[in-house]
Amino acid sequence: MLSRGWTEKQQRRSQRSFHIDPVGLKQDSPAIHALIGKVQSVDSPSPTPRDEPKPEGFGTFRGAMGKKKNVLDLPLNPHKAWVVDSAFARYGLASFVDLGGCWRVNGGYTFQALRRGDLDRAVLVDGSVTELTRERAEEFPQLELIEAALGDPATVARVGQVDAALMFDILLHQVDPDWRDFLSRYAHIDTVIIHNPGWLGEETVRFTDFDVEEYIRRVFHSSPDSIQEWYDRHDEFNSRMQRPWRDVYNFWQWGITTKDLIGALWDLGYRIDSFDNRGPFSDRFPEIEVISLVARKRTLPLELRLFTKTLDPIR
Repeated sequence: MLSRGWTEKQQRRSQRSFHIDPVGLKQDSPAIHALIGKVQSVDSPSPTPRDEPKPEGFGTFRGAMGKKKNVLDLPLNPHKAWVVDSAFARYGLASFVDLGGCWRVNGGYTFQALRRGDLDRAVLVDGSVTELTRERAEEFPQLELIEAALGDPATVARVGQVDAALMFDILLHQVDPDWRDFLSRYAHIDTVIIHNPGWLGEETVRFTDFDVEEYIRRVFHSSPDSIQEWYDRHDEFNSRMQRPWRDVYNFWQWGITTKDLIGALWDLGYRIDSFDNRGPFSDRFPEIEVISLVARKRTLPLELRLFTKTLDPIR
């Protein structure tokens, strides 16, 4: 049975997933190219189509252009929720940081993990922590909320050492530091759980290098008028975010290829423990597809590596 709003082809592509044995993958090696093309059908949750009607929001916040927007409180993505549950169970994680966890779900994946009942510490970092997130956080004394830039060194220091980092749909927004440097700042964390719209082009691109017409044609956005307005202000300085408008995180900044993402993780000492291609992001933007992965440090102590074998693998 097809998920609502999906064609048969999309449904088939959304099922592409496989477990990777915990062995290293060198950048530009044949193993990486084989990884990207490998396909295996598994029984994992189907993604939610992007064109489903959106529920009414709670309250308001000011978007990138200073205009009031509804604060959405959407249901959790079933695949993201499944990855969180699987990773926490498999690796015995006792602490984590959820980076950028407020947008659209108001800390939903943080609270999902906390309700497991066996976590010592949790941190949620967002540039704008919503009131709904703050209200829900009152239930969990082990949760710390940090309202700050995700990649700021002071933020990284405040997060400190945790077992895992959730990076859901944030890497493509990172500028100063860019996505590679962002990963490196959190590379002291042993387990990284990533969900990201991937770029199907030959190489990673900075979307703002496109002219405005090409950006509107090839990159996800909700309003061409907003993109035009943003481009018109690229050279102005955003005093709230302390950076040029060109570099604000509210818009898609990067098209990151799977090869480059995996290569960057390898260079930082990680190996890919699971990888999942969730299929096309949208029919409107065929160069984008959604991927998720779990990466773990290659230098983990032997007892921790053996522990992962005692549980069912993440597929």
